[in-house]
Amino acid sequence: MKRCPTCDRTYTDESLNFCLDDGEWLVEATVADEAPTAILSGDAAGSDPQSKTDGGMSNVRRGTSSDKLATKASQRFRPAIWIPVVLIAAGLAAFGIYKLIPGKVKVSSLQTKKMTRLTTNGRAASATISPDGRYVAYTELDESGQSSLWVRYLATSSNVQIVPPAGIEVNIGQTTFSPDGNYVYYTRLERNIPATLFQVPVLGGQSKKILDDVTRISFAPDGSRFAFQRRYQTEGQDSIITAKADGSDEQVLSVRKHPEYYLPGVAWSPDGKTIACPFGGFDGGTYRSIAFIRSSDGANIPYSFHRWNNLDRVQWVSDGSAVLTTANDRQADPYQIWISSYPEGNTRPLTTDLSDYRNLSLTADSSAMAVVLSDTTANIWTGGFPQVSNAQQLTSSKHNGILGVAWTNNEKILFSSAESGNDELWSMDADGRNRRQLTDDGFAKRYPCATPDGRYIVFDSYRSGSIQLWRTNSDGSNAKAITTGTGFGSDCSRMSDQVVYTSFGQGGFSIWKVSIDGIGESQLINKYALVPSVSPDGKQIACYEVADVTRATKIGFFPITGGEPEQQFDMLQTAGAGTPPPRWLPDGSAVAYIVTRGGISNIWLQSINGGPPKQVTDLKTDRIFWFDISRDGKQIVMSRGTVNSDIVLMKDFLDDK
Repeated sequence: MKRCPTCDRTYTDESLNFCLDDGEWLVEATVADEAPTAILSGDAAGSDPQSKTDGGMSNVRRGTSSDKLATKASQRFRPAIWIPVVLIAAGLAAFGIYKLIPGKVKVSSLQTKKMTRLTTNGRAASATISPDGRYVAYTELDESGQSSLWVRYLATSSNVQIVPPAGIEVNIGQTTFSPDGNYVYYTRLERNIPATLFQVPVLGGQSKKILDDVTRISFAPDGSRFAFQRRYQTEGQDSIITAKADGSDEQVLSVRKHPEYYLPGVAWSPDGKTIACPFGGFDGGTYRSIAFIRSSDGANIPYSFHRWNNLDRVQWVSDGSAVLTTANDRQADPYQIWISSYPEGNTRPLTTDLSDYRNLSLTADSSAMAVVLSDTTANIWTGGFPQVSNAQQLTSSKHNGILGVAWTNNEKILFSSAESGNDELWSMDADGRNRRQLTDDGFAKRYPCATPDGRYIVFDSYRSGSIQLWRTNSDGSNAKAITTGTGFGSDCSRMSDQVVYTSFGQGGFSIWKVSIDGIGESQLINKYALVPSVSPDGKQIACYEVADVTRATKIGFFPITGGEPEQQFDMLQTAGAGTPPPRWLPDGSAVAYIVTRGGISNIWLQSINGGPPKQVTDLKTDRIFWFDISRDGKQIVMSRGTVNSDIVLMKDFLDDK
């Protein structure tokens, strides 16, 4: 039982740490305090249905007056305003109940630890804490969508911009401190140019170019070399590479041939003997995990690894007995903080709540952690096209359409939604009425499309353990896998008997086709291409094509029979496997895609006859996560909402006792 010391409201839900009426920290109620009261259910507390865990939250001691999250003015707000704060605090409290097994490092009780929010504008992109814990380097987007690099001096809470914005098409990110803490290394990514590594003094100064074509680096303990991941599209492989601190003397340490692959986010161990690296594959089902590579000769160290759906960069604890990462087990789950003991491989989540944790970093002694706390809200909107000033919001919950929205031939809307607790497929009328859940098997569904004859729905699912294409009847019944190999990002909207889709194998991404009955899987396009969309006349495929050398994303137009592209055009924004496909206009004259600047998305058109892309919508708020254009071209449906990302500092949650 807990009690609010201000209003005396009592709660039996032990996962709550703030009063829902006035925002005060809750305290343990004594026996005398335990008067009868209504039990707050998960729904009453505003819990997100995505979570399938019980949370296991520990109690948080009441903070000082400077830690209070409510002012007298904010106490007048309705209780729902405090729900996101409650969830964040509860998630942070989850740190206090776990211990690492085996290993020397332990997770201490959070009741005596300090947590601080370092940014509050919701525009943080990534963060890295310095080895000595004095600074946090972070990237941030300004209101115009330009990226810059900042350093926060934790002792005084002062912020200094050390790399200014360089234009709307320049992204600054993937920061790393030098082991001595004197320099920040960061990547600069421009459209049509591979990422370049730069070095800048920790408090600002002239940036120095170090190396081309890099991902996030990690230094050896002595600072003499750093490691990183690099993809070679032409060779169909990923490599872990080391180089001297000045960027010279590149050496390939380890290689994975596609369809196995390495991912960015390597971490060099405290003793210098091992490099941990995220990787993925399809053996026994689609997965991502952590590989351990001996730094002396590149040999892979046997390890009983955990299989996640996805994960971010890896960080070692100070004594080398474990690694931390942020990851999720299922497509629909928020990212949590996980720990894996090394070399035993015992893996468990340290947080089990509704918050979304991304890209953590640790100090050299593991006494403090910086992590990005992200919160996304998405709902379904419709409006006229291309003028969408009359757009109407059709849903009002948390996660709708992030994993896909599509029109059917009878003007209904298909969409993914986590309202039932997992990302399932739903349908509704174009005005939002007659909303209905179509699937309910507990496996996340992505990227739905409907055949033009109205008989089937095709989507991605991990139901078999690997990512494949599945087909159901239009009412969601009679699910059937229609690919035996990897399949995702499909289009069936123009052909009732054929499906074109993306696969990943030797050589990377490519475009394939299969019959609606699952017969005749065959490759159409052997370029590094993905997310196809068939033209209204059924004669062309538009897709995203990634250039071999520059890794620039282009829109490629291929004949429906495959082969070489007939046309290629540069895009204003990069695209990947989770990007909505380019959408054709009904007359086949152009395709539409999303461009996001300053956290605001709009739709742009690329004519098949060439020329620069043209902005056609003029939305002033929110991001577009997914969209589709109706068959007559007069309406648009969008998954639209906000993404707020801020940096949280956690101190003294690990000790060596």
